[in-house]
Amino acid sequence: MKMKDKDITAALNSSAKSVSMNNDAAFAVLVGALGAAGMSTNVEFASAATAASATGGAGSTGTVLGVGIAGVATGIAVYSIGTWVPTISSVNYNTALTAEDLPITVEVGFNFGISQVYAVDESGIKTIAEKQNDGSYLLSISENGSYVITADATNGKSAVKSISINTIDKKGPDLVHYTLSDGILKLTYSDAKSGVDILSAYAQSADGTVYKPIFTDSGTGEVNFEYNLNGFSVYIKDTLGNQSVYVVSTQQ
Repeated sequence: MKMKDKDITAALNSSAKSVSMNNDAAFAVLVGALGAAGMSTNVEFASAATAASATGGAGSTGTVLGVGIAGVATGIAVYSIGTWVPTISSVNYNTALTAEDLPITVEVGFNFGISQVYAVDESGIKTIAEKQNDGSYLLSISENGSYVITADATNGKSAVKSISINTIDKKGPDLVHYTLSDGILKLTYSDAKSGVDILSAYAQSADGTVYKPIFTDSGTGEVNFEYNLNGFSVYIKDTLGNQSVYVVSTQQ
């Protein structure tokens, strides 16, 4: 149902004294006032010129009003049919491997009237995004996997976008195989993500003595040590700095 200008004006006038300079607060008050008047709550803040252009001016798909919000002239486009839905215009993140939580920037098509932006993983765990000063939303993802990003609007409508993350590596190299023969301990490592930093390998005994490897092979991931009969721990990192520690006992 298309509302008359006098109805819209009356609703806005009833809330004018309580509308603040804060756009989010202003939006909430206006939605409440319009809803109380039985009108569509599909409203959008814009400059007066932008609002007029977006609706084609008064008498087209909506009615454009110029009102004062805390002394600032603002255009408000009020649509007669509540069909507005939020959009997720872009999801941006660094595709390089990282050993840290992955920041993801979500851009929504409309910055006001968004109640919440969040991501849900395959287990149903929800991560809430924080709104930034530029109007974007920032997620911090800690694990690889598939995520559904959702932007909820105050009118009950939502936008969703699915992404798959496979660039987070917080795990050190895996010990694939080892042998102890003739006093030589041979260990073979692998790392499916960033790769083994073979030169980072060293061993340390319980008394703190450090042992350097006597042989390394970056191609095969092999590291050899002269075995300490008292046993020791072997340390090795991947190329992102994730470290693994394996305790070598005196039991052969």
